[in-house]
Amino acid sequence: MSGGHENLVPLPERSKERQREIRSMGGKASGEARRRKKSMKQKLQAILELPAQGEDYDAAAAMGVDGDIDNEIAMLIGLYLKAKAGDVAAVKEIRSILGKDAASAELALRQKELALKEAGKDTSTAVLEKLDEVLGGIKSGF
Repeated sequence: MSGGHENLVPLPERSKERQREIRSMGGKASGEARRRKKSMKQKLQAILELPAQGEDYDAAAAMGVDGDIDNEIAMLIGLYLKAKAGDVAAVKEIRSILGKDAASAELALRQKELALKEAGKDTSTAVLEKLDEVLGGIKSGF
């Protein structure tokens, strides 16, 4: 059975005009996708900013949350409760939000190393000291 791609014509083998048309279509589709994603992000932000209602509000108030209780707080409480119940994915997400995950620690280490290189300091000792500091923070951070 054939893969169905023997009739495809590579872009360099097409006329310059057709290449331009194809690129233009791709650019328009990309712009539309960006606009759609931006719109979804704005709509979600609007939903999260709405006041919490019913059980969500009651749960937040019972936990002692003061002030405005919006859907974002309700969502974070739900995430917290899942983590508390042992949901490992929820724990990882909380660590990520708080910047206590391994990727954040690695990024901080790389930024420190770059700063030391730019300053002309010996990076090997400083990097090892920073690594000990970061890893120690991760072990005791959660």
